[in-house]
Amino acid sequence: KSSRSSSSSPPPNSPEAVQDIHRDAGDGSDTLVTLDITCITPTAEEKARKWTRELGTGFTPVNDYIVRMHLPTDGTGLELLLSRLREDEHVHWFEPYRQPEILNEANAQIVQGGTTSSSPTKIWDMGINGQGEVIHIHDSGLDLTHCFFSDDQADFDTFCRTCDYTYAYVEVQSQAATSHATMRNNVCSAAWWTNGYYLSQTFCPDPANTTNCFDYRSSSVRTRKDIFEESLSYAEGGAVERFLSTEQVRAAFCGNYSLTSAYGYSGATAYSCALAESNDLSRWDRAWVKTMASITEDPTQSYGHFTLRTSPRPCTFSGTACTTGDSTQRKVKAYWAFADNTAALDSHGTHVSGTAAGVAADPNSGLNEYKGMAYNASIVFSDAMVGDSGNVLIPMDLGVLFKWGYNLGARIHTNSWGAAINSYGSLARAIDTFMASYDDALVLFASGNDGDRGYGSLGTEANSKNALVVGAGSSPLEYQNRVALNASRQYHRWGLYNQICNTSVLSSRNQDTFRAINDAILFRCGSSSVFGSPTSMTAFFCDGTKIDSEANWNTYACQVQDLSLSITCRDRALRALNFVALGDTDATSVSARVEVRADGNDEETTPPGVLNTIKISIFEMCGRNKNAYLYSENAAGRIGEYHMATFSSRGPTSDGRIKPD
Repeated sequence: KSSRSSSSSPPPNSPEAVQDIHRDAGDGSDTLVTLDITCITPTAEEKARKWTRELGTGFTPVNDYIVRMHLPTDGTGLELLLSRLREDEHVHWFEPYRQPEILNEANAQIVQGGTTSSSPTKIWDMGINGQGEVIHIHDSGLDLTHCFFSDDQADFDTFCRTCDYTYAYVEVQSQAATSHATMRNNVCSAAWWTNGYYLSQTFCPDPANTTNCFDYRSSSVRTRKDIFEESLSYAEGGAVERFLSTEQVRAAFCGNYSLTSAYGYSGATAYSCALAESNDLSRWDRAWVKTMASITEDPTQSYGHFTLRTSPRPCTFSGTACTTGDSTQRKVKAYWAFADNTAALDSHGTHVSGTAAGVAADPNSGLNEYKGMAYNASIVFSDAMVGDSGNVLIPMDLGVLFKWGYNLGARIHTNSWGAAINSYGSLARAIDTFMASYDDALVLFASGNDGDRGYGSLGTEANSKNALVVGAGSSPLEYQNRVALNASRQYHRWGLYNQICNTSVLSSRNQDTFRAINDAILFRCGSSSVFGSPTSMTAFFCDGTKIDSEANWNTYACQVQDLSLSITCRDRALRALNFVALGDTDATSVSARVEVRADGNDEETTPPGVLNTIKISIFEMCGRNKNAYLYSENAAGRIGEYHMATFSSRGPTSDGRIKPD
C-alpha cells in the first residue's frame, strides 16, 4: 500500500489527505474526481466492480492490473473508497489522475550549444541530422499543408482511423448545459441584477514598473445592471440608453437563455453558443459580452470536455494506414487520427514537429533557416486533441501509444505534454515499462511549464526513471532581442495588417473589427471621427506610412502606445484594442472586448477564446515593454544559457531524484 513518508505530510487516513487527493484528481471534465488504482494481481476489474456496487460510482479498466475510479466532485464516497483501498491486501497503490496538458516553449536554434542563431552548428557539422531515423510525436494536431511537412508529389490522405479516442473517451456535453442553466437562473432573478459589485481594475502606465500603478473605479460599488448600461452606451450604433429598469434588462436576457435557436445555433444552449462564437451579435448582446468580461464572469460556454468510458470498446489496429504507413510521403509517414486529423492555426503539434524534424522540400528555400534539429528524420504522428479543446487525450494504456510508433519504425518518441503533479504514478510506470521492454527505444518528455512554482515542479511523466526528461535553458539576451523579439513584433504586425489592410478580404470581412475600432474612436475622439465604412478605415490606417509601411510600422506602433501627439486621435484610439482575429486569410475578426476607462487615459481588452485565432496587440507590435522586461531579467541574472528558463519545471522528483536530465 502507498503511504506518505514525509513528516510534513498528513497521515493517509486524515481529512487533509482526502482533501489533497480531491484537489489533485481530475480527468479534465470538471465533473469527476478520478483515482488510478493498481493491484498486485490481475484482479483490478473484479475489485472495481465490487467497489462500484458499494459506492454507486463508475470505473474504467486500464488493463488487468489498473482501474480508473470516478467519483463526483463533491467527494461523495471518497473517504469510504480510500478506506476500502487501505484495507485490501491486493491494492499496490492508488493515486490522483490528472488530465495531461501540452508543454513546450523551447527553441531549436540554440540547442547545439551556441548562443546566437549564427553560432556553429556543431551537431549538424558532424553529420548528425536525423538521417534514417523515425520520430514518433503525440500532440495536438499537425498541419500537413505546412511547407515543413507537405509533399510536392501528393497530398497526405491516408489516416489511421481505427482505435480512435472514442474507444476510451466520451465527450461531455452536460457541463455546458448545466452552466447554461445556471446562467439562465441568474439572469432571470431580479436580485442578481441589483446585487452590488465592487469593480476594481489596476492599470500600470509602464508594465515594467509595477510600483507606479493605480486603480480605476476602485471606490465604486455598482450593480450588474449599471455595468450593463455603461457597456451598452459605448456599443456602436443607436442612441445611448440610460436608466433602464431592472425588469427591462432581466426580461431581455432571461428570454434569450430560453431560446432554442439563436444566430444560427440550435439546441438548449443555443444562446450561450452564439455568444461564444457568433460574429454577428446585436448591439445589446455585444454589450452583454462586454459586461460579463468586466465582472470576470463568462456568459459563453465551451465544449470539448472528455471523460472516460466505463466500458472501453475493443481496439485493434487494421489497414495499412495504421500498420505500415505511407513510405512514399516525404516527411510524415503515418498519421494516427486518435483524436482527429485537424490542426488549428499555429497548433502546438505543428510547432513541436517543426522543432524536431521540420524542413521544406526545396533545399534552397529561405525558410530552411528555421528547420528542425533532426531535419532529415521522418515523422509518424498521433493526434492528441479534438479540435482546439485543450485536452490531451491518450490511450488507456500508454504503452499502446508507444508501441504503435515503434511498430512503424520509430525508436524515438518525443512528448511535449504532461500532467502537472510531481509524483511517480501509473503513467510514469507505463513509460518505464515500455522502455524496459524495448531496449532500442528512447522516450522523451518535457519537464513541464511550471517553473514559476520553484523546485519540485515537475510533471507526472517527468518522474519516469527511464525516459529522457528535457528542461529548457534561457536563450541569450542578444538572441532574444534580435530574433525572438523581432519575430513577435512581426507576428502582431502581420495580424493587424491582415485585419485592416488586406483589401482582398474586405468584401468578406465581418463588421466586428470595424465596429471595435469605432467603439474606441467614439469614446476618445467623438462621433465626428468614426469611420463610415471598413473601406474608409483601411484607407486611413493603410496609407503607406503606418501599418503597411515596411520602414515605419514599428515606429508607428510605438507612437500609438505612447499616445504621441504627432499622430491623430484616431491613431491613438488603436491603443484601446487587442484584436482576436481568425487566422485564415479570408476569415473575419471577432469582437474585441473594449474596456473603456472613465478618465480617458487608457483602455484595455479581454479577448474571448476562439478556435483558430491569433491575438493582435499594438503593445506587442511595438515591443518596447518586452524589450525592457528582457533587460531587467538579464540584470537580475535570469537570462542566458547557464540559467533555467523561467517557465521550465525544476526537480527533484517526488522521491528525490535529479530531473530534468
